[in-house]
Amino acid sequence: AGEPCTRCLCLSAMGHRIAPDPKLQRIFAIGKAVEAINERLMGRAEILWDIQVPMTIGGHLDDEGRFVRDEGSGFPPVLGHADMIVKRPTDGRVFVVEWKTINSRGWSRLPPEHGPTDDSPLASVQYRAACQVNLYAWGLGIEDALLVFENKDTSAQRAYWLRWHPRLLVEIIDRYEEAAPYILSDPQRVPPRRGRS
Repeated sequence: AGEPCTRCLCLSAMGHRIAPDPKLQRIFAIGKAVEAINERLMGRAEILWDIQVPMTIGGHLDDEGRFVRDEGSGFPPVLGHADMIVKRPTDGRVFVVEWKTINSRGWSRLPPEHGPTDDSPLASVQYRAACQVNLYAWGLGIEDALLVFENKDTSAQRAYWLRWHPRLLVEIIDRYEEAAPYILSDPQRVPPRRGRS
């Protein structure tokens, strides 16, 4: 959902998937395992509220789980799944949580962890992830989000407490707005490449 490329958004909506190379498949498998462990731990801590939460903007899911466009919503069609939603027991505050595994090289570029902000320095090094969690939180009507990175080489974790960031929301909604006519056309089309003659 944080994809900044209009062509990639359209190709994804059309069902095109390029199989990742084996190394990337292993990274994804590690990420899924980390997420499953964290889900169990959060469940034991009694803060886990929900997992794989569907998020829609500009539409809704029908009884069979298919996205249906809400005409006149004023928003482009967006569908995603938040990794989890947690509820803090002390005050009932709810957070969208996204887990990301990262290698040591990427880890070294992460900024220091921080408390609540709508203008995180994380957006400059992890733009897609920051856009994704921002969009999910906004689409689910939840003000707060935690973007948690786990170093796949050391298992160290860093958490960033993000609030809706207006600039990121506008940028990613604009990207979906740009992709919408191509995705909604019948047959679906892919926009032309930018910056190439």
